[in-house]
Amino acid sequence: MGPNAAAAKQAEKLRIDGNTYFKKDRFGAAIDAYTEAITLCPNVPVYWTNRALCHLKRNDWERVEEDSRKAIQLDSNSVKAHCDQSPCDIVVPFVVYALANKLASMIGFEYRLI
Repeated sequence: MGPNAAAAKQAEKLRIDGNTYFKKDRFGAAIDAYTEAITLCPNVPVYWTNRALCHLKRNDWERVEEDSRKAIQLDSNSVKAHCDQSPCDIVVPFVVYALANKLASMIGFEYRLI
């Protein structure tokens, strides 16, 4: 077994470990496992989408978007990556609006969505 095959085998084991952690709601441990898999085999989209889903469970929208975009770059047909990215497309504008509204109210400016 060559070095690439050994790395791929280890990365797949890490993916399985990550899946086990995910099922137990141990999202931090799952992220660590998927990150190690990505380090070994960065061109496997499923490692990126699995990690994105962990970030989604932790409401870490920026990282969901980053990992989903990477998965889409690797496989533009990845339905899972597109679905993982969708919450960012929906939630982020509302968060930006809420923050802008809060900031505006702090300085006495009334901010309205157009």
